[in-house]
Amino acid sequence: MGSRDKQVVRGNVPHPDWVGSCVTIGNFDGVHRGHQELVARMRKMADQHGVPGVAMTFYPHPAEVLAGREVTRILPIEDRIGKLLAAGVDGVWVVPFTREFSTLEPETFVENFLVRSLEARGVVIGPDFRFGKGRRGDGELMTRHAQLAGFELVQLDPHEVNGVRISSSQIREVLKRGDVEHAALLLGNPFRVKGEVVHGEGRGRHIGFPTANVAPYDKTMLPARGIYVVRARLGAHPGESEPMDAVASVGTRPTFDDGLVKLEVFILDRSFDIYGETLTVEFLHRLRDEEKYATVDDLIDAIQKDVDAARDYLSQH
Repeated sequence: MGSRDKQVVRGNVPHPDWVGSCVTIGNFDGVHRGHQELVARMRKMADQHGVPGVAMTFYPHPAEVLAGREVTRILPIEDRIGKLLAAGVDGVWVVPFTREFSTLEPETFVENFLVRSLEARGVVIGPDFRFGKGRRGDGELMTRHAQLAGFELVQLDPHEVNGVRISSSQIREVLKRGDVEHAALLLGNPFRVKGEVVHGEGRGRHIGFPTANVAPYDKTMLPARGIYVVRARLGAHPGESEPMDAVASVGTRPTFDDGLVKLEVFILDRSFDIYGETLTVEFLHRLRDEEKYATVDDLIDAIQKDVDAARDYLSQH
């Protein structure tokens, strides 16, 4: 398989072209710089063996299946797949995480998926990789199976940026603080939220700042409540669309109703109907906290200051 022959498989059986490939395994939420290092090391291994390089991931999140708990994601599954492909893998294998799958002993997982189905030539895993029933499988167990089955195994050390270890959980915590610039450093790109533009209350239009209300796909998380400088991209494939300067509000609109947390985006210098379209919002900089104003006029003044501050930021960056 050539490097351009990208494949995506959802299910318990890999693509036939992947038999004898090298694989990296993980949840890959965010496909952050640590994940990108895993892909790069696997890519190098696959090229050395002259075989395809595959990323194996799982969906939905185990906590959703086993605990019935809603789990917010850094990236929707489709964007996770796209970012893995862009990082250099030849294919992405999305294995359904089910209750039955959760009962597999780690030895059974290795034998069924890596040895029999994939006939893997090499495997690359991260420092905290755990797998199998009760998360009993680890790097040591994988090493023993690699020796028995005869595949190459590499377990990478933690990836650090400025002395700070990168993990998906850490990125979530950074986003919960609203530090989108730090999140971008860890991710290797701005934190993005992709969703459908849906009808809102129409208040923004009435006060001169029409906003696009974005309903995130696949339970993607939002950063901390506040006002942000963002860029917005229209369409299902944001990399192919023109970035538009914008200001975004993540919050409950306390001046009006203090309702559910929503993402509203005011696109600068544009006026068009995009209801039902897909919009990707790239968070660049946090301007301030969300505030409640005594009057609508006070709110309008604050929004205008936000727009001016966003223009200043964008002109300098």
